[in-house]
Amino acid sequence: MSTASSPSFLSRGLNVLAAILNFLLIVSMALLVLAVLWGVVSRYVLGSPSSWTEPLATYLLMWVSLLGAAVVFRERGHLGVDYFMTIINPNARRIAKLAAELIVMSFAGYVMVYGGSSLVSRALATGETVAGLGMLLGPIYLAIPISGVFFMLFGIEHLVEWAREPKLAEAEPVHAIDPEI
Repeated sequence: MSTASSPSFLSRGLNVLAAILNFLLIVSMALLVLAVLWGVVSRYVLGSPSSWTEPLATYLLMWVSLLGAAVVFRERGHLGVDYFMTIINPNARRIAKLAAELIVMSFAGYVMVYGGSSLVSRALATGETVAGLGMLLGPIYLAIPISGVFFMLFGIEHLVEWAREPKLAEAEPVHAIDPEI
């Protein structure tokens, strides 16, 4: 979502990636709903609970949550405390935006990509499987480093947009409260 009139090559590529990611999220959410629905039907209507619906729903929810959070990060849709951004000098606001992006990218890189990859490696090394699904736990944990990579890619896009923003000279702070009152 570039601020320039024509999106950069990076933004165009990430638009395609985000569209694919949104489609996968929709399909995953639909599968999650169907799994939960089948779990309810098999338990309460058929009287024989299905063993695979709960773990499948749990891990689909993990994937949907983490990848969905990355999409929302790209769209800048996460909650924030905007009050402070409205009362500080525009130059300080610009620096705060940069700091926030760098903090998110650092967290995504270290905790999600590095830490998540370590978790996947350890889970694969143990060969642990998910009860009810019969599949290895390692690939399920891939949601963590994969979503971390998306956070970093979308963070790079934000940094490119930040660099393209016009730099402000001396500017007056914008006051949310009228001092005359």
